[in-house]
Amino acid sequence: MANLEFYFNHHASLGSTNDEAIRLARNGEKEGAVITADFQAKGRGREERVWQSSKGKDLLISFLLRPHLPINQTPGITLMAAGAVQDALDHFKINSEIKKPNDVLVYGKKIAGILTETQSQGEETLWCVVGVGLNVNSEGGDIPNEAISMHMILGKDVPLDEVKNQLTESFKNRYQNYLGYSE
Repeated sequence: MANLEFYFNHHASLGSTNDEAIRLARNGEKEGAVITADFQAKGRGREERVWQSSKGKDLLISFLLRPHLPINQTPGITLMAAGAVQDALDHFKINSEIKKPNDVLVYGKKIAGILTETQSQGEETLWCVVGVGLNVNSEGGDIPNEAISMHMILGKDVPLDEVKNQLTESFKNRYQNYLGYSE
C-alpha cells in the first residue's frame, strides 16, 4: 500500500466536520482529506446525539477514507480511531479507556466521541468518514457534567495544533496497519 498523506481543510465554522467530509466524498475527493473546524453548529454523535463544543476550544476533526474493504470490515475502523485518540492522550500523559463502540473515557467521563459514517456499493466500501470530537480546552461550564477535558485533567490549556498533529499521526499509522492486516 502506498504511504497515505493527509491534507488539511480548516474552517472557522461548519455545520459538522463529518457533513463536510461526506460532501467531499460524494464529490469524488481523494482519500486523506482531513476536515477541521473551530466550531460546529450541528455537531453530532451516534443515534443523533448532539456533540457540544465551545468555539476554538476543542478538536473537531473528520478523516475521509477510501479503505477498499468489504463493508463488514469497516466497523473496526471506529475502534481503530479510538485507539488513535488514546495514543494522542498518552502523549500528554493522560490514561484513558475505550467504551465500545465509540467513546473514550478518562475517570469514567467522556473525553472523546467518534462517529463513523460509510457509503457502500454492494459489499464494497466506497468511502468512510471518521469524525472525532475531543474535549481539549473546554472547562466545566462548557461541557456536560458527564464529560471531561484535557484542560480539566492537566489544569492548563493544551495547544490544539499539537493535539491535532498527535492524533493525525497516530490515526495514519493505525489506519495503515489496519488495512495491512485486513487485505
